[in-house]
Amino acid sequence: MVFKSPFPLSVPNNDLLTYLFTSTIFQPDQKVWIEANHPTNFFTPTTAKDYSHRIGHGLQSLGVSRPRGPKRDIVLLVSENSIMTPVTMFGIINAGGVVCTASPLASGMEIARQIGSCEPRLVISSPACLGNVKEGVERSGMRGLKIVIMSSAEGKKELKLLDSGESVISDKKLEFENITDQQELTKRVIFLGYSSGTTGVPKGIIPINLCLLEAFN
Repeated sequence: MVFKSPFPLSVPNNDLLTYLFTSTIFQPDQKVWIEANHPTNFFTPTTAKDYSHRIGHGLQSLGVSRPRGPKRDIVLLVSENSIMTPVTMFGIINAGGVVCTASPLASGMEIARQIGSCEPRLVISSPACLGNVKEGVERSGMRGLKIVIMSSAEGKKELKLLDSGESVISDKKLEFENITDQQELTKRVIFLGYSSGTTGVPKGIIPINLCLLEAFN
């Protein structure tokens, strides 16, 4: 038996970032993302949009680019909950990349396996996950794979390269693409999630659109 929702659903012909920041119920300067241990550290829609622009520009300087074909730049994110998580994900999408997440409880071996599977352009890690991320990168054998440290502890809002300490949050801004073509919106992948691996090795699952899932090979 098929159950259908009594509520009509219309999907707007616009990309996620443009829609998110133009159709929000929040006021521009309203606190939306708040760090529990430091409530003075927060993001409003205005500051979140600014960081999404600046992180997008910074990630492009590291080689993440907007797609001109089927090949996509994947960015692996390994972190517990943080107010930097949403703006970092928005920045990845804005740069043209695909957000790929791994559990903050993943071991170095599990992270290495996922790196081998998704072949990311770079890895972003919280300080708490850094030890296993470094082990995973080393085990993966992907030479030159950069690690970026994402931190919001003690009031910080940081994304810094591990090897140089250089900030990935650029002084320049990359505006959103504002995509309205339905075909491109349907095909454009922005997130690659992995199954838990309960019955075998975890597998990547790409949400192509709101109602279709396709296995990542």
